[in-house]
Amino acid sequence: MGVLIKLRRPGEAAARPEKGEVKSVDRALAILRAFDHRSSRLTIQEIAARARVPRPSVYRFIKTLMRHDFVAELDEPGQRSYTVGPAILELGRVGMGEGDLRRCAIAVMRMLAEKTGESIYLSVRQGNRAICIEAVDAATPLRYGGRVGFAYPLYAGGPKVILAYLEPGLRDHIIKTLDLKPLTRNTIDNRRELLRRLEEIRRRGYEVSHGEIFAGTKAIAAPILDEDGHALAVLSMGAPEERVPRAKEAALARIVRQSANEITQRFHRKPGAGA
Repeated sequence: MGVLIKLRRPGEAAARPEKGEVKSVDRALAILRAFDHRSSRLTIQEIAARARVPRPSVYRFIKTLMRHDFVAELDEPGQRSYTVGPAILELGRVGMGEGDLRRCAIAVMRMLAEKTGESIYLSVRQGNRAICIEAVDAATPLRYGGRVGFAYPLYAGGPKVILAYLEPGLRDHIIKTLDLKPLTRNTIDNRRELLRRLEEIRRRGYEVSHGEIFAGTKAIAAPILDEDGHALAVLSMGAPEERVPRAKEAALARIVRQSANEITQRFHRKPGAGA
């Protein structure tokens, strides 16, 4: 959690392969990186434009990636499109090294979903983003828009809780490097307001976000902390805004915060913790 990873933005051209690197592997990775949380379904033409790989080559790479479950074809009328496959999510979970945290959290997340009737998410920091590593969906048809494997900027929505509880030196460094691009009209787009909100989160111990990532939604989030009181992860409840009126925010925040504290305690009690 304390390592700052430099991540290339979706659609940004990859650096040219250096001596000893394999061009075909570089192209395959560029194709996978073409997908992001706002563009999870892409056509061959869209992938080619984002990855800057010729369309005939994209088609050949896609066939190979599908055979190994790194890409899946979507059955949609009128056009052929693709999304990331299950192999990507499994590798992502391994790479995040958060298996123990997920095992400690899942039972608590299910109980929280039952209590609130809403979707629950567990996310960890990877560079300047938060990655969702576990989710429990609400039972209702209308749900929040998050999914396992989706990435979100640390300055928006529930992920701000991670930023608020990072070690101060790391937090200050990340804030200086953030490109505060708005995702919705409610997204924070200046550092002064971001610093104010982070201080407020640390003061009250949770965050209530009003449509900062997905318009028309609300997220209530609380930190999962390491033994030094710094952020390991964020536990979030997401819902359509009309299902979470302001009168219910404090009570729901209390339940989310209690659940995050329970996950923190379970994680610290696991065999080998602190060894």
